[in-house]
Amino acid sequence: TQGGTATLTAGTNVIVSNVNVLAGDLKIEATGGAITRAGAGVNLIGERGYCTSATGIGISATPIRSTLTDFQANVTGVGPIALQETNGINLTDWNILGNSVQTTNGLIQVEVQTGNLTITNPVVAGGVGTLNLTATTGAIVNNSGANNPTVLVGDQATLTAQTGVGSGVSVDPTAIGTNIGTLIATVGGAGDVVIFEQSALNLGAISLNNGTLDINANDVIEQIAGNP
Repeated sequence: TQGGTATLTAGTNVIVSNVNVLAGDLKIEATGGAITRAGAGVNLIGERGYCTSATGIGISATPIRSTLTDFQANVTGVGPIALQETNGINLTDWNILGNSVQTTNGLIQVEVQTGNLTITNPVVAGGVGTLNLTATTGAIVNNSGANNPTVLVGDQATLTAQTGVGSGVSVDPTAIGTNIGTLIATVGGAGDVVIFEQSALNLGAISLNNGTLDINANDVIEQIAGNP
């Protein structure tokens, strides 16, 4: 389209190759199956994107590739959400109020190749779901306005960024509010890891190049690996 809204609904699977709405919105629904990609190019191009499916949106090895500003997604059954964004992206509930990205039982993987990965509304990996969030050249940013309620929920979170995971100090609204079991975090450049955890927290491998680790938890913080 030339900037309008493109809506695609299928009763089984949806395979996306190149859907371009310029400055418009994308809404894709696979009510009885999965949303997967065809080809190595960018699959979704637009201002805002919304995807929902029964059994998955992309997979870890072949994520949906996008150039979007805002993104919301939901998997209602067992299955992952895997997105690779070319520029900075905002995970937000722009289409349906509530969580921004949610699985019922599955992995959530979001990689931003350039710019920041911004979280405005909660990202929830249900069941024994794992969160893998990466900002290759930028930061992982809490834009919700608070560290409680949380913006990340899951069994384990692996957070990788170049210039920081959260900011300020752990009691600030710019800290990453979490309700997770285990944290693994890497900051490749100058930047901090700033976490406000709602319960107990296991610390996996934490790697900082030039920054501070600041974690505030409402229960025990236990080191399990990688942190002498």
